[in-house]
Amino acid sequence: EVTSEGIELTRDKVQGLVIKPCEGLCAADLFNPENPRDKDWYVANVLNPMIARGEIYDGTSSKFDDRKLRLSSTTIRNGALYVHFGATHYKAFQADTKRTPKEREQMYKRGLREFRDKWAFFSRAPGIEGLVVSSEGHIWLGEREGTTVDDGKLNAISGHMDYQKDVKKVDFEYELLREAREELGIIEGEIRKLTFVGGYLHP
Repeated sequence: EVTSEGIELTRDKVQGLVIKPCEGLCAADLFNPENPRDKDWYVANVLNPMIARGEIYDGTSSKFDDRKLRLSSTTIRNGALYVHFGATHYKAFQADTKRTPKEREQMYKRGLREFRDKWAFFSRAPGIEGLVVSSEGHIWLGEREGTTVDDGKLNAISGHMDYQKDVKKVDFEYELLREAREELGIIEGEIRKLTFVGGYLHP
């Protein structure tokens, strides 16, 4: 992942930075690119109608919340990494993972042409990833199974970040600890140290 200034979000570039989540843009509509991209408009005109039609869930009538955050952009200033979030949903994320290389290339070009942003038309639902290193120096990996995305690939701790109505409440540490508990049964008191190593694009 690269910030708006062109800085790669690698360990050496982000070490010591405070992470500040803030409001960002939603994906541009492929069919109606003139539609607003702010989160409030997207929630009212895309997410809520889909929930009402039963196309996606919000966690009230199902254990699943198909609403997702959307990584809009990142920027570094005044000793902080600002992470800008809009909104999207799981079906949009799934559709993006199934696009052909040719389709993705066309969307990149269109995004640059119409918004000066190659990611403008993509859902970019962010996840949290973690690699557990034991006190003996071992790492834990497992094979993904029963998933629609990356089934059969090796993985450590990973999952989509929880949707937040107020993006300023996004808590990266909480998200990582939740995934560690859900996927490996590791609780917070068993973790000696967390190290932020950067932001990376979906493979």
